[in-house]
Amino acid sequence: MEKSFLAIEKSRKQHAARYDFPWRKIDDKKVEAEGFIPRTFGFELDQTKILTLLTGHTLYNDSTVVLRELTQNAIDAVRLQWQKGNVSECGKINILWNSSREELVITDNGTGMTQEVIENHLLKVGSSRYQDPQFIKENPSFSPISRFGIGVLTAFMVADSVEIITVSEEEDEARQVSLRTVHGKYLIRLLSHSSEVVSDLKPHGTTIRLRLRPSAKKVDVLATLRRWILFPECNVHVEIDGQPAVRIGYKNPEEALNLYLKNNGKRLVGSREYRVVQKNICGLDLAYAISRDEFFKDWSLIGVGETRTSQDFEEIPVGTCIEGIAVDFNTPGFEGRSILAIANARGKTAPRTNVARSALEDTNERTATISQIYELYAAQVADEVKRLAAIEEYSLSWAVGQAAYISAAFASPRTRVSDRATYAAAIGKLPLFLVESDGRRISASLEELETRRDLWLIEAPLVRSVENLIREAPTNVSARSVI
Repeated sequence: MEKSFLAIEKSRKQHAARYDFPWRKIDDKKVEAEGFIPRTFGFELDQTKILTLLTGHTLYNDSTVVLRELTQNAIDAVRLQWQKGNVSECGKINILWNSSREELVITDNGTGMTQEVIENHLLKVGSSRYQDPQFIKENPSFSPISRFGIGVLTAFMVADSVEIITVSEEEDEARQVSLRTVHGKYLIRLLSHSSEVVSDLKPHGTTIRLRLRPSAKKVDVLATLRRWILFPECNVHVEIDGQPAVRIGYKNPEEALNLYLKNNGKRLVGSREYRVVQKNICGLDLAYAISRDEFFKDWSLIGVGETRTSQDFEEIPVGTCIEGIAVDFNTPGFEGRSILAIANARGKTAPRTNVARSALEDTNERTATISQIYELYAAQVADEVKRLAAIEEYSLSWAVGQAAYISAAFASPRTRVSDRATYAAAIGKLPLFLVESDGRRISASLEELETRRDLWLIEAPLVRSVENLIREAPTNVSARSVI
C-alpha cells in the first residue's frame, strides 16, 4: 500500500493526473490472521544475561585477552591522536603490573574520551567509536584495530571493578568513571585539569585501572603482551613489580625475524648464512627468512619444521597480524607452520577478524591478501632462479633444476594451504620448466606454457645425454645446437 501511494503521488506530480489514493497505511490493529495467534512476536534481549555472557568465558574462553583488548584500545587512541604527527616517537603507552596487589594499570597519551564518546560508545555495548559514520567521514584514512565495541567489557572477565580517568583536548574538564560490576549504574565525576590525578595525563590521554579478582586466571603479563602486540607503531612499555620497563613489539616484520634469528638462529639454520627479506604490497608487509647453501650457492626459504621442542615452536615469531596485532599463529597463507615468515596487513584492504580475533573472516579481502602472500613467495623463487643464472653464472638448466629445492618449504605437497585456488595460481607462476624456441633456451612457468599455441615434449636417450652435458656447461646453449 505504501508503494502504491508513492507511485500515485509520483504520477500526479509528473503528469498532473487527478488520481485520489488516500490510503497510505493499513490499520492492522483489528486485523486477525485466520489460524494464527493474534499477537506478533520478535526477539527480545535480556540485558543482564547478555552482559554476563559477554564478560564470561563463553565468548573468548581465554581471560588473558583482556590485556590484548585494553592495549589495542590504547593503541587506537594513540594512533588517532598522532596520525598527523610522528606516532613512533610521540605515541606512548605504559602498562604497570603489580603482582602482589594483582593490579593492572594502562596509561596512554591518546585522544582521551569526551562526554559524548563515553556515553555513546564506552558505555554502549556493541557501539564502536571508530565505526561511527561521522567519525569515518572525518577520518577517512584511519584504520582502527577495534571494531566491535566490546573491548572494555573484557575487563570484567578478570575484574569486578574498573576505574577510568580520561582527558580530552576538546573539553575543559577531565572525567573519572568508576565501573562497579558490569550490571551497575555509574556516575561520571568531573575533574579539574589541575587535579593531581590528572597531572600525568595532560593535555590528553586515558588511564584504566583494574584489580583482578582472586578467582581470575593468573596471567603472565609480559608473555601475553609479547604474544599479541607485535607492531604497535608507538612506544609500548611494560613495568612488572617496579622492575625496569621492557619495550613491547617491533618496528616491522623484518625486525621481528632478524632479532629472533640473531638470538636463536642456530636452531633453524645452523652455520649457514641467512638473511631476512621484507616485501610490501597494497598495505601488506610480508617478511620471510632465507638461507644460503654453501655448496650450491642458492638461497632457499627457511622452514620451521626442524624445531625440536614445543617451547622452540611457540617462541618462533610466525603468524599473520592485522594492524600490528597477532590474529593467526600459522605461517601466512598456510594451516600449520612451514615457512619462517610473518605478515602484517594494514589499511582499508586488510582482512577483518571475527569478534574473538582468533581468525580472519572469509571475505574478498582475506582471499586477496592470501593471494598476495602466495605471489610474494613465488616471486622469491623466480628471482632466485634468475640470480643463479645471472650472478652465479650457472647454466639455465642448472638454475631451473634448483627451483624445486629452493621452493621446497613453499611448494611441498605436505603443506596445508589456506586457499587452494589462489595457491594453485601462485604455483603456476614458478619457473619450473625449460623451453627451447628459435634456438634460444628460456625458463617458463606453467602459466606461460598454457599460453603457447604449440608445445612439443621430446623424451629420448640422446636428449637426456645432451641435457646432462648442457646442465654442467658454463654458458647457455640449446639442445638443438648440440645435437
